[in-house]
Amino acid sequence: MKCAVRREETQCGGLETQCGGGDAVRGVEKQCGGGDTVWGGGDAVRGVGDAVRGGGDAVRGEETRCGGEETQCGGGDAVRGVGDAVRGEETQCRGLSVRGPAMPLRVQLGASVTLPCTVDTPIPLHELEVQWMREDSGSLVHLSLGGESRPESQSPAYSGRAEFFTEEISKGNFSLLLMNVTTEDKGMYKCVVHTEHESSETNVTIDTERLVVTGADVPVFAYAGEDVILNCSVDTHVPLRELEVEWMKTNEEIQVLLFMEGRYRPESQPERFRGRAEFFSEEIPKGNFSMKLRDVKPEDGGEFMCRVHTCAESISLYTYSANATTLLEISRFSTLQWILLITLPIIGLIIIMCIAKLCCKGKCSLLFHSI
Repeated sequence: MKCAVRREETQCGGLETQCGGGDAVRGVEKQCGGGDTVWGGGDAVRGVGDAVRGGGDAVRGEETRCGGEETQCGGGDAVRGVGDAVRGEETQCRGLSVRGPAMPLRVQLGASVTLPCTVDTPIPLHELEVQWMREDSGSLVHLSLGGESRPESQSPAYSGRAEFFTEEISKGNFSLLLMNVTTEDKGMYKCVVHTEHESSETNVTIDTERLVVTGADVPVFAYAGEDVILNCSVDTHVPLRELEVEWMKTNEEIQVLLFMEGRYRPESQPERFRGRAEFFSEEIPKGNFSMKLRDVKPEDGGEFMCRVHTCAESISLYTYSANATTLLEISRFSTLQWILLITLPIIGLIIIMCIAKLCCKGKCSLLFHSI
């Protein structure tokens, strides 16, 4: 006799799942993550007399994809029938999806970086365990149990340098802050999230970048009309063609010098600095981007900044910069001019006093007569 099978609807990650009928259920059509997947169940339901009995565990622990992550959809006797009707049990696919960054994280040596790791739906803390590990060595970077950090479990290399955002864990944010990044920190990390029923993970890659810019530690003094050198040294492993170096007069927001795409760009200079400000071209391959400023003028005084950018990536998220600032103080008079300015009035005063003394002795007329 014909067996009527009711169409069952369950939920998988918020999407509808339908099990269709007939005399026998040969497949389960499931919508999960936007695609249709059909599993052949063989003769999932076999007729025996007037009873239709589910063949044991008709659908047990099917592996599906929910939101891009592999999960386990709970099994048991998913379809079980007795009598002329097959009753379907409603099941729940919990679908844990852990998200990380789409691209590697580039960070300067000595800086701090946040390694993202989140889930869409917060997880009850009593069943939560989060592990941050090195993919290559398996070293435990940090551990959180029940929403609490366990620093005592950290690898010594990360003790005191890696920490969770504790107040964010209950919101499903398991990101990790890594401080004072070293060359040894470069590589792949994984954030593994465990619950009572399932686990999932995401990978995060760190690329280190060295970019250190140093300049003068004290103000630079110069006299009007002299030449002066403002120091700027760049320590980096980035190729010259991927560096952009500019000297700026910061108090006026004027670009004085520019090095870009492997060469000096004099056309970018404003008229007042054209022909007066220049790099030491032979020193650039050594990382020396010091600027020579000729014939300094009183208006040249102020703050200058040597600003360095990396241009290895077209996306600004992966562009880094560093700078060094130098204060240039200009005196309107040279040392000789100051000496003359001070001594001439004194010499003049002495001459006047001598004349006055001679006049007092009655020799003024004789003096002027001889003149």
